[in-house]
Amino acid sequence: MSKQAFEEANEAFIDEKYEEAYEFYTKALVNDDKIDHRNTSKILASRAQCSLKLKNYADALEDSNDAIKLDETNIKAYIRKGVSLYNQDLKEEALQVFVRGLEFDSANEQLKIWQHKCEKELAEQNLVTMVVSIEKEKLTTNTTPVLPLPPAKIKSI
Repeated sequence: MSKQAFEEANEAFIDEKYEEAYEFYTKALVNDDKIDHRNTSKILASRAQCSLKLKNYADALEDSNDAIKLDETNIKAYIRKGVSLYNQDLKEEALQVFVRGLEFDSANEQLKIWQHKCEKELAEQNLVTMVVSIEKEKLTTNTTPVLPLPPAKIKSI
């Protein structure tokens, strides 16, 4: 029954019926015997992808975490966890997840693309933060340039 529900979920996902697919993945999990941890991890990662499509990032994060606990080599779970964190504006945490996934599959292009995207956005964010900080410092210290006084002339007697 679990296998059939999983196949139906995949078909619904391909047809972009994400809510229906989510329900079938849930059914597959309920009927899963939980003996084959890799299989359970695969179902959870698939349901996480549905949650991403539905913009339910917290649910995607939870399923991805559970999938990784069951199979720490599940690359799709790392991608989905990272994407869910990224979409919750947790880019530093997302970057760590993508880097961790690359430890298991250093050639994975999706992980590399997301890693680069996070690094780029974090660098830009840090630059903006630095510029704003400098501007605030200028305002709070009231640094108006003061010209030096000319040297004093001493009269000879």
